[in-house]
Amino acid sequence: MNSKQLFIYNSVTDMWSVGTPPPSSHARGQAGATTGVMSARRIYVFGEKATIEQGENPGFVRVYNPLDNQWTYGADSPTDRYCFGVTAVNDTFYVIGGHTYTFPGDFAPTPVNEQYTPLGYGTPDPSYDNTPPELTLFSPQNTTYYTTNVTLAFAVNEETLETKYCLDGVNVTISGNTTLSGLSYGVHSLTVFAQDSSGNIGSSETIIFTIADPEPFPTTLVATASGASVAVVGLGLLLYFRRRNNRAEARSVKNAF
Repeated sequence: MNSKQLFIYNSVTDMWSVGTPPPSSHARGQAGATTGVMSARRIYVFGEKATIEQGENPGFVRVYNPLDNQWTYGADSPTDRYCFGVTAVNDTFYVIGGHTYTFPGDFAPTPVNEQYTPLGYGTPDPSYDNTPPELTLFSPQNTTYYTTNVTLAFAVNEETLETKYCLDGVNVTISGNTTLSGLSYGVHSLTVFAQDSSGNIGSSETIIFTIADPEPFPTTLVATASGASVAVVGLGLLLYFRRRNNRAEARSVKNAF
């Protein structure tokens, strides 16, 4: 089926929108994208020349710019084919296999692999960012906690599209600082990851922390301390009474003279 429609999916909002339709219809085509490393960020759609509507530009490759929502034509692929594969490596496309028409209604396999160089190859996209986000993890720390609920607090040096933490091998998507609830007793491993709008992924240091039972209240120590206090009080009273007795004896001797 020929198509002149463009639907855009936003992974952040989980919503679809309609974009500018391509300049010509295409069928049984393939698409690939340049990342900005060696060429401007674009989406390339490869399709059959046979599906180009009469009077339109017979371009075999259609190029979409997501920044201004506009289409242009790229250079034709050397071989007109369909049911082929497309892959991109370092912003260079490779069109692989497929079939070609040998006569109206007939087709033959095409064991031809062709390299396609995108527009402006060799010049990185001005908006290309090759620096991953930097994360600073404040909590938890490499220590022992006597609670099953531990605060997860961190900071990122740039806006991110997605943030996750990996706790004991399980990834969880979060929107910011949170609380790790219901942790089991034992040793845990935690790393936080963040992805920016350029697709770069940064990670925090890996923290190893332990959840342990709360230490019991030291009742023996309290009892010992209480016993020592009683002994001190008893000794004080004994000295007091001895002093009183000594004074009474001294008065008795004095009175005798």
